[in-house]
Amino acid sequence: MSAAVRPIYFPSRAALDWVQQRAHGALETWAAHWLPVWMVHLSQMQGLKISAVSEPTERLRGGYQQLRSEAGCMWVRCVEGDRLSLGRAVLGAELMPHSSYADDWIVAAVARAWDARNHALCTALLGAVTSEHWPSDELPANLLDLGSGALQLSCAFLGLHAIIDSGVWRSVPSPIRAGAQSVPKPAPLEQAVRGVRVTLEALLGSVEIELAQLLDLTCGDVMRLPLQLGASIEVRCEGMHLVRAALGELHGHRSVRLLMSGIGAER
Repeated sequence: MSAAVRPIYFPSRAALDWVQQRAHGALETWAAHWLPVWMVHLSQMQGLKISAVSEPTERLRGGYQQLRSEAGCMWVRCVEGDRLSLGRAVLGAELMPHSSYADDWIVAAVARAWDARNHALCTALLGAVTSEHWPSDELPANLLDLGSGALQLSCAFLGLHAIIDSGVWRSVPSPIRAGAQSVPKPAPLEQAVRGVRVTLEALLGSVEIELAQLLDLTCGDVMRLPLQLGASIEVRCEGMHLVRAALGELHGHRSVRLLMSGIGAER
């Protein structure tokens, strides 16, 4: 028997924007409780980057904190540099001048801010956290496969580097997940072509003149075309040559007669 078929996810732009808004909302709510007033606007300016994980080379380096909910899992990188960035955002660079923590109070404050941030983000995208594991150096083998549906989230200012699995798409409303516009039903080629509007151009001729003469032209001047009255002219469709034609008159209107393989057809 063949191997089990793996679902492939290629989210629409609207779905990705919806996830981005949810993540931003969760971080803004968290920031209102944890960041100093003068830092909140700065954190928003730094921005949250969200992108689909599509290449194994995008694997994050370091240990991971795994948060699991009923919808899926989120893996948050937990290296010292990430905690240092978060600590500087929460407590200020003065209290976090070095890469190591010497004060137990500082360690506890950063740990609480870290957990609150991760839980807020996971809850917003996957639902309430049901369990978590510390730390893990391994990610699921197929998490970073093309079309796995996993997303990579990062915000350098907050020391946030995480991967969230395809469970995130379960919370996206169905109309957004399917796309704002439905795909039209396929139609037979002949029927589809008949409904297409195109532009036809009949070229009566061209004249080459010097620039000085062109600048001297005024309304009412006559230019002679190097073309006999009964000679065929070129007809173009959307700028491309289509057929030769002859000038004529039909029902009192100027017209052209399309010449195709010696058979005339008035248009």
